[in-house]
Amino acid sequence: MVKSLKILKAGTERLVLAFFLCAGLCSCSLLSPRETQGEALSFLGAFSVPKEDIVIVEPSKENRDRDQLIVIQLSQMLESSQVKSPSARAEVFYDLGIIYDRLGLEASARSMFLNSLSERPDFAPAYNIIGVYLAQNENFQDAYEAFDSALELDPDNLYPLMNRAIALYYAGRYSLAVPDMERFCDDDLNDPYRMLWLYLIESKTLSHGEALAHLKDRYQKATVEAKNDNWAFNVVDYYLGEKSKKTLIEEMSSNEVPLAEKQSRLCEGYFYIGKEFERLGQDKLAYDYFKLSIATQMYGYLEYRYAFSEIKNLRKQYDFLEYSEPSQDNEIDSE
Repeated sequence: MVKSLKILKAGTERLVLAFFLCAGLCSCSLLSPRETQGEALSFLGAFSVPKEDIVIVEPSKENRDRDQLIVIQLSQMLESSQVKSPSARAEVFYDLGIIYDRLGLEASARSMFLNSLSERPDFAPAYNIIGVYLAQNENFQDAYEAFDSALELDPDNLYPLMNRAIALYYAGRYSLAVPDMERFCDDDLNDPYRMLWLYLIESKTLSHGEALAHLKDRYQKATVEAKNDNWAFNVVDYYLGEKSKKTLIEEMSSNEVPLAEKQSRLCEGYFYIGKEFERLGQDKLAYDYFKLSIATQMYGYLEYRYAFSEIKNLRKQYDFLEYSEPSQDNEIDSE
């Protein structure tokens, strides 16, 4: 059963307030104590990724132009008599938010998602994406509530379950994240991203060998067709030791795939390579691979979003400056 409208509206108002607050925090510059430890100073040294692993591609102008055109069309729909009902307007505002988010225009995206809930307080997709924003800004309790609302309003859509699991993972609540991600993974045995995230979460609750054995078991259950169709199974192969980093990066940067796909592969691949080096305790390399993931400017990808979280956590660990504005810190110093 869905919450009563009165309770739902009260919860929505609280989430809206939290959403605005976390938006404000994004623009604050948080300074840590002066860098006095040699460990932190060495961490900020020369870019450590081998030059042959560095692939920088220009964002697809064609895709950006397409998205900008969609923004114009959707905005015109809202201004005309084409979209009248609150439900229809909620969907258009949501679609606008997704496009703005994909363009890296976070403030505009937030505004559209809030407009969507204003039109329709029981619109589940808006709660899900708002939860992702809240989790990215470490406002975990409100993120959990947003995901809970999305799941309650639309039990058939399990993506909020994945997003809640990832939020729990970054909050350090690994044992609570496992059942969420297990359920999400079991819903589609042919999705490599579900396997990868469950492996990352289980690595925090099991030995590395056990988590790897579970990943191998899930990989073997996937169909041959799925493995041939989804490039991310190459990342699974890399984690299982069946593929070298060199080969993985060659597949990420292949000139045989369209530019937009190459950009997405690089975003995802660099993130998961960074996670592997993090596991190995090579934090400087991990940090720099996360920077390469961010350099792809794939704003709407979870790997892009959480590369910032990884970098923020490493900066806290080594006690040096944090990011002040995620969407503007995309430069790579490869000197």
